[in-house]
Amino acid sequence: LLEANNLPPGLSINAFSGHITGTIAFDAVTNGSYKDYPVEIVARDDQNPSNSSNEFFMWRVRNISGPPLVINPVNQFSQINEEVSLQIDATDPDGDEVTFTAEGLPPNLVINPSSGLINGQVAEWAFLNNTFSVTITATDDSQPPKSTEVDFSWIISKGEIYIPVMIH
Repeated sequence: LLEANNLPPGLSINAFSGHITGTIAFDAVTNGSYKDYPVEIVARDDQNPSNSSNEFFMWRVRNISGPPLVINPVNQFSQINEEVSLQIDATDPDGDEVTFTAEGLPPNLVINPSSGLINGQVAEWAFLNNTFSVTITATDDSQPPKSTEVDFSWIISKGEIYIPVMIH
């Protein structure tokens, strides 16, 4: 029979085959980029008295997670006084919570820091700037935090289309 002591969280050993299986838990590395687990494997027979043998090895678990993955919303087009609702989607590869910030949004638009929803009514005077350069930052709650930025343009119009007319 086999047993394993101090396996990384989420792993277990089959006492008969010796196969170590499972998925290493997200919290196996709580601080830094890696954690070492000094593992002991013990093999015992079923004789009376029992005989055993053990082996030791170091199992290094690396935190290879990266920053949040953000779906870029591409360029946006809105009119003054328009009600806006734009969801920014992001996921984190190791399941960390993600928060959002935004810079350069058209006037009267805000982002919800926990959901990533941009909403509000575009200000009537926003067309004076016409094109807004927006930067969205998604930050995870790992230590240290990792973040990803996406940039896009938000074009605001009065809603009227002017076509130049050529007279001959």
